[in-house]
Amino acid sequence: METIRLARKDDIEEISKLWVQMAVEARTESNPDVGVWKQIINSFMDLPTYYLFVSEKNNEIVGFIDGMIFADPLIGRTNGLGQHFYIKPEHRGSDVSKKLYGKIIEVAKSNGLKSIELFCFPEMKTFWEHHGFRESKLIMKKDI
Repeated sequence: METIRLARKDDIEEISKLWVQMAVEARTESNPDVGVWKQIINSFMDLPTYYLFVSEKNNEIVGFIDGMIFADPLIGRTNGLGQHFYIKPEHRGSDVSKKLYGKIIEVAKSNGLKSIELFCFPEMKTFWEHHGFRESKLIMKKDI
């Protein structure tokens, strides 16, 4: 049986291994720096508006999801921003992803949020559309 819980700072090392797996699967164009990621997450965890949930099965973290709540003056309300979501391949198709995703939605609703935004790679667009997300903004990029 798996457990969904808020992550602790002593989980960062184990979660960082999943973050690296996520980066490799995403085939990012850059060189992901797990050391910087760990520093950022460590500082984010001190913020009351940052949430990092893990799914544990047999004392092993098998997935995580994180996000932040922030005031968005452009739209005049508080909004949620999804950061990262990763499930080990052998646990995909189970209810781990559903439970993690449900937990972040629960937090958003309990904080009175009306929407959540996230960045996703083009190959994940269909997945997120299946979960009720729609395209709302584009991120433009220019290599220099």
